[in-house]
Amino acid sequence: KQYSKALRAYEQALDIRRIKLGNDHLEVASVLHSMAVICNRTGTLKKAMECSSECLRVRRLHHGPEHCDIAESLHSKGLAHEAMSEWKLALGCFQEAGQIWTRHFANDSSLVANALNKEGEIHEVLGSLGEALECFVEALRVRRQQLPDDNEFVGETLFNIASIQYKRKEYDTAMMNLEEALRIFILNYGHEHKDVAKVFNRIGQTRGAQEHFSEALKNHNEAVTILKTVLGPNDISVASTFDNIGAVYQAKQQYTHAIQCLQESLRIKKTIKINSTEVGDTYFSLGVVNCEAGELEEALNSYDAALNIRRQKLGRNSVAVAQTLHNIGSVFALKKNYDEALTRWKCAVAIYKETGLDESDMLVACTSGNINVAEAILLESEIL
Repeated sequence: KQYSKALRAYEQALDIRRIKLGNDHLEVASVLHSMAVICNRTGTLKKAMECSSECLRVRRLHHGPEHCDIAESLHSKGLAHEAMSEWKLALGCFQEAGQIWTRHFANDSSLVANALNKEGEIHEVLGSLGEALECFVEALRVRRQQLPDDNEFVGETLFNIASIQYKRKEYDTAMMNLEEALRIFILNYGHEHKDVAKVFNRIGQTRGAQEHFSEALKNHNEAVTILKTVLGPNDISVASTFDNIGAVYQAKQQYTHAIQCLQESLRIKKTIKINSTEVGDTYFSLGVVNCEAGELEEALNSYDAALNIRRQKLGRNSVAVAQTLHNIGSVFALKKNYDEALTRWKCAVAIYKETGLDESDMLVACTSGNINVAEAILLESEIL
């Protein structure tokens, strides 16, 4: 409600300033920037993009390309691109903003650290883990130079570094950074905080990857307890934690428990009407677990639900759609229905190639190998 009141006040101020000063005045740009900040925070992304773009246009009329206000507008615009999943556009904005701030402050500013942190987050989403790690390590250096060692922003950067190390399977170094991040967050926020739960979840994933399943479950359960207290039982973070718990039970081959956790995640996501790609991801995980449990009809039902959602939200020619078709084909192969399996696998390979993957890619090679095996089985059956 306070954001709404603030936005209405800024809109009134914008109208007055435009009438008195014209559209291209710097005070108009200042109000536009404030509006963009609020719209980014409230998820009003189209308006955030409009305000930040117009603010940037006006500021460029008055300032040279190296002015810090230009960097500020670029950073705001990058946040809107990021929230809209326009990753490469977001990365370009954050990089340009960071370069301007670096030239002004010589890598010794919290603004530089913030830009580096955002660059690292986008690189992580894009799968460029080496580049992400470089950004986070440099951000940590700057933040430690500017801030106390126990500052929450130092903890945030340690967590980001640990997340990259987890994805690179550098589990021991990831655990060291996670434990330090956890100490800093508890010191600053207390135990009952969503960022504390975030660290517990990542520790759980790391312990699970190390096959320390009891410790993994302990940390995930600690996370879900905190999140239910802080955010309520029907929050997306609670659902994601149930996904994590389900993954641990799946690794332990305790499929009944895994399915129960994934079904609870699905219930929460449907209750809060979250972006349906999240629902599709949980249906996909249910398909995997049901398949491993030998419940092939249930697996097909789950995969079909995931396929419909992913086609609707991501388009018919996305890697996620191809992966779902691959898994559906694998279920038909387990049922010895090789004709149906081949239909799905060939469609999957065609989609992979349309997205730019070639025969050397692991996803393409795996599905192509399945096609060769199934065709050999069918040929042999015809001969017999």
